[in-house]
Amino acid sequence: MKDGYKRKDLIVGIAGGVILIVALLGIIFYQDDGAAAYGGLNVYEAKWNEETVTHTFVGESLSEKASADHPFTVPANAARVECTLSWTDDESTVSSADSFKFDLVDNVAATAASDEKNSGEIILFSQILDSTPGLPKGGAVVAETEGDARDAVLAANSSTVGMGNWRCKVTLSSVGNLPMLPVDTGNDYALTVKVVYYTLSVTEVHGTSEPSA
Repeated sequence: MKDGYKRKDLIVGIAGGVILIVALLGIIFYQDDGAAAYGGLNVYEAKWNEETVTHTFVGESLSEKASADHPFTVPANAARVECTLSWTDDESTVSSADSFKFDLVDNVAATAASDEKNSGEIILFSQILDSTPGLPKGGAVVAETEGDARDAVLAANSSTVGMGNWRCKVTLSSVGNLPMLPVDTGNDYALTVKVVYYTLSVTEVHGTSEPSA
């Protein structure tokens, strides 16, 4: 009987030791700040945010048939470009309105959009991405540091479509003058370019291995 009790005590002792080891491992693999970790790797939540940069150009007074280029840069993960050309016209009752041709030229020197009007405003639009860049499943990233998490998401999902140097080309097609009348001097124009793009934010998830909704 004594041998039986000894065996039971030994089994209980071994079980208790295993439980203690598991508990210690749980403490080791749980960070001091309460964040869930996997052998020193943290859990981060990745999210794309929409940003807009605006470029404003004050155009020179063009002579008839003359053109002017206005360059700008489109970053990675760009969603769309919107350009607005506006001008004033000092036409008289007997002369016609100024006519401007407006071209949006992309990073590969192709014309992304073009129009010509004499109404005083032209808006050109070019869609680059139809949706936000991708993310890991659930937006969760397991990495050692925030920088590592960011690099991993960007390497797998960043888009370079449209990235590079773009330009707007403004051409004064016609000043609308008639012979013997004063030269039309109202050919100054203003140009606004809006570039919408996505930036990545990475946030460490504390206390849980699941990213927030």
